[in-house]
Order: sequence, then C-alpha cells, then structure tokens
Amino acid sequence: MQNRNTKENFNLFEGKLTTLDIRELVHSQYEKSINYYKIEKIKIWVGNHDANTTYHDELINLLSKQKENALNNIDTAKISDCNIEINLITP
Repeated sequence: MQNRNTKENFNLFEGKLTTLDIRELVHSQYEKSINYYKIEKIKIWVGNHDANTTYHDELINLLSKQKENALNNIDTAKISDCNIEINLITP
C-alpha cells in the first residue's frame, strides 16, 4: 500500500460575498467550534462529575469573545464601507 500526502488549495466561494454573508459564515464557524468544546466538556463531566473542565471553560469563553470581536469588526467595516478579507487556514 502506497501512502501519498497531497495538498490542495481551493476556493469555497467565487466572487464577492455580502457583509451579511460574511457575518453569517463567521458566526456559524465560531458557533460550531464553541459547541464542539461544550460537547467535549459534557463528555468529560459524564465520565467524572468531579473532573476539572477549566480548560474547556476557558476555551469556550475565549472563542465567545473572539466571535464577538470578529462580528464587531465586520459591523464596523460595513459602516465604514471597507472591504473584508477572510483567510481560513486549517491543518
């Protein structure tokens, strides 16, 4: 069996998105991440009600603050009639 590592770059969207589209996209992605860590925290708690979930709590709070900051920046850019560029990098 041959193992090949490949890397592809592709665009999910062609053309320009509206500010509302960008806002919904950013909001959705943050909510998915926040919910993922909430579920992980619940899994840990179910296994051990005394487990330390501080890491998950802090991460959820950090992501929530980042989400609000990102949405505020998008709103400010819209009011200021600025262009918005988003670069998503995933491992």
